[in-house]
Amino acid sequence: LKLKQVGLQDHFFRSGGHSLLATQLAARIRQALTVELPITILFDHPTLGELAHRGNQQQREATLPPMTPQAADAPKVMSYAQQRLWFLAQLEGQSATYNMPLALRLQGTLNQTALQNTLCYLVHRHEGLRTAFPADGSHTQITIIPPYDPLTLIDLSQSDPTEQAHQIAQQAHDHAHASFDLTTGQLFRLTLIRLAPDEHILLCNMHHIISDGWSVNVLFREWNACYAAFSQD
Repeated sequence: LKLKQVGLQDHFFRSGGHSLLATQLAARIRQALTVELPITILFDHPTLGELAHRGNQQQREATLPPMTPQAADAPKVMSYAQQRLWFLAQLEGQSATYNMPLALRLQGTLNQTALQNTLCYLVHRHEGLRTAFPADGSHTQITIIPPYDPLTLIDLSQSDPTEQAHQIAQQAHDHAHASFDLTTGQLFRLTLIRLAPDEHILLCNMHHIISDGWSVNVLFREWNACYAAFSQD
């Protein structure tokens, strides 16, 4: 919860907790204490004291198998959450319902080459960003596509402020609402809009089937580290 300290009577959700953090908490309890704690217990016993007491009553052994890397030649299979999103996509067709858009205003010096190298590196490194879901009659199989450059560049530095504002609004709307084709992949896309040498707009979008609130934080932490490294060669 990023708090300096907590007490036995502190309430997890009233202290800033939510369902995603509850999942992380359960995973860390499992790892550190070898206690399998269903998420529902945290909702029923949200104070630290209640949770500790209930945890002591749980069998002190993990019921889930350890997570190990999958063999490179093993068939790639969707998670249950991905199967749900895949099924909904078949019902809706291509739509922006499960897009995860973000717009950032960048002020100051931007190393555009380092940014592009960072994004290409991330796509190459993370197979999740290169996942595709072919429409071959099977709703469980996935494929890993070759690395791609996810960044598109638009230069509006020669436009007047009124035109810039109009173009930014239009580009942000189109970028956020453009659908992804799950069958071909490339479900991570960005557009960098140059307004001036020291001012840019970065539009980022990805499909929920390859990311969530937890993995996005991991991606952004690595993005920051890689950009700093590429900026320094």
